[in-house]
Amino acid sequence: MNVLVITEDRVLLSADGSAWSTTGLNASTWDQLLKVFKGVRFAARSATLLGSPPADATRIDKVGATLTPIPMFHSPLQLLARYRQVRDSLEVAIRDADVILLKVPGTLSNLALPILLRTDKRFGVNVVGDPAEVLRGPVVPALVRPIVRRWFVRNMRRQCRAATVAIYVSNHVLPDLYPPGPATASVYLSDIDLSEEAFHRPSPARLAGPFRIVTVGSLEQAYKGVDVLLRALAQLKGGDDLAIELTVIGDGRVRTGLEELARSLGIDEQVRFAGSLPGSAAVREVVLGADLFVLASRTEGLPRALIEAMAQGLPSIGTSVGGIPELLAPDDRVAPGDVRALADLIKAVLHDPNRRSAMSERNFKKAEDYRASVLRPRRLAAYERLAESARSTVTDV
Repeated sequence: MNVLVITEDRVLLSADGSAWSTTGLNASTWDQLLKVFKGVRFAARSATLLGSPPADATRIDKVGATLTPIPMFHSPLQLLARYRQVRDSLEVAIRDADVILLKVPGTLSNLALPILLRTDKRFGVNVVGDPAEVLRGPVVPALVRPIVRRWFVRNMRRQCRAATVAIYVSNHVLPDLYPPGPATASVYLSDIDLSEEAFHRPSPARLAGPFRIVTVGSLEQAYKGVDVLLRALAQLKGGDDLAIELTVIGDGRVRTGLEELARSLGIDEQVRFAGSLPGSAAVREVVLGADLFVLASRTEGLPRALIEAMAQGLPSIGTSVGGIPELLAPDDRVAPGDVRALADLIKAVLHDPNRRSAMSERNFKKAEDYRASVLRPRRLAAYERLAESARSTVTDV
């Protein structure tokens, strides 16, 4: 029995047929699926790689797990131009699969839904975010934004109701907004599981600056609110000799604009754009040397970068979106987009070493919930439930 995973990750396809990612996927992503299914096919938007893979790219295909390439598109207009090719590619992939796992929300999963319902294929959903939040900002043109938002929200509710298994990354928020159907087996299960080397006991809080802040995330879109963090940092500049250095880890299309914003705010000497780093160990090394982790996201599912920072005992600040309220205490959060509130909270936390020490201990304890040894048996059980639904369909026929 084989499973098709439909994901929103973008993939680079080399001339030798190998698949590469710069978005955090790696070949081990498929390991637990391969314990249940004979083969894994992952469908993703793919672009042909000219030359060698980028230095920060990771190979994601392996024996038993191969790519089903979907024509690349970056915008609604590009999708319109390639709609027939995209739809036909999904049709073939779904037809050849025994069971399907959708990562939602996602454009490909939306396009796959009518095909799935028409073919009566069994499928599961891995619910990682709220499309109503994702599409509130300038992700799509303002003229079509309300239509696209309604399309995503309606489809995701239908997907969750029709799925055999619904895996939610948040315990309350996402299941409440997108409830499972009466016959759907639902489970709260983070798509993040941390190995033992991801954990580091909290270090004593430093008493004096310069204080080092770090943020981590893709810069493909404005989701991560790095612009908000930069504006908050500018408000703190020269206020009361609070010396701050910010490191931004991640790369993407909006990076150039963020670098220009830092210059225009007069804080470019305080900010280092580190780009994408080669692997989680390199990211951990930078994060471990920080005094504070800040995630100013406009939208989130359950942010891996935040959980990894918490596992290293790092005091952390976030916004009250997605699954972040399930990770951070109310006093450690602000509303998304509120520059003044974020600046005030950063200032208060950096001026109070006792508060930072308490945050460190609290975060480290919470991150224990995301140890691989805790989560992997539960994820395996969810995959087995999905496989059983496909086997029962074959038996019924």
